[in-house]
Amino acid sequence: MKKILLPTDFSETSVNAIRYAFNLFNDTEAEMHLVHAFDVAPSTLGVTREEKLKTHFYEVTEAQAKEEMKKLLDRIKTEFPERKGKIRAFTTPNDLMDAVPNAIKELQADLVLMGTKGATGAQEVFLGSNAVKVMKRLKNIPLLLVPGKATYTELKHIVFFNDLRRHFEKEEVQPMVDLAKLGNAEISLVYLKHVNELTPEQEKNKEELKHLLKEMETRELVMALEDEVNQVITDFTAKENVNLLAMIRNKHGFFEKIFREPVISKVAFHTEVPFLVIPEIP
Repeated sequence: MKKILLPTDFSETSVNAIRYAFNLFNDTEAEMHLVHAFDVAPSTLGVTREEKLKTHFYEVTEAQAKEEMKKLLDRIKTEFPERKGKIRAFTTPNDLMDAVPNAIKELQADLVLMGTKGATGAQEVFLGSNAVKVMKRLKNIPLLLVPGKATYTELKHIVFFNDLRRHFEKEEVQPMVDLAKLGNAEISLVYLKHVNELTPEQEKNKEELKHLLKEMETRELVMALEDEVNQVITDFTAKENVNLLAMIRNKHGFFEKIFREPVISKVAFHTEVPFLVIPEIP
């Protein structure tokens, strides 16, 4: 991973995620790109974006954003004075949901890393977090979500949850492999199932996955689904001293069909460990 995109709103949650990223890639030359998106002006009917960019509100907001970014950049450089890779920071008068995809395209980023606050109950339905909204928008790039209270620990144990209902592509597991190599981490392959035996198709997919990870240290576990998927995942990660949780975001996955719950989104809200969301290769 050569280029890491770090969206920030200057909150402690986002700063914590940036700090996590710098620690995670500390011994590499990966480029760190900080981006802050800000509103150009309050919603005004009949006013074009170009006109908003000429307003006093925009000028003040832009100046504040640049000042906050400079403070953040100085803070990060002070904390990581021996950082090897390049550090870039920029602000953009854009909505976050547009700013991130635009930055990914411009930079040819390999990973997006964001902080997430989490939410419960009605908050999940009506509010969500920016990180989860970005996750739903991104299609072709891995996203690493860092909970607001998470502290960096060297990657030694990664857990990859799957139901083995689909075959795997090398490009899908590669982001997890790249991160595992940073700390020589073991990868636990946890197969979630609702019947006693794996089907022939699942057995075939399991062997395919093991082949793709043949250079990594792995172990396998099979878990029966006796509760909601997100609860099973949350409980397991809490018990097993997991440093990173990984899942593939398949659009019409078994998890959602059986439990009628958007598993990836719920895990993103509730996890207490960093969560790697891997895009599905069609």
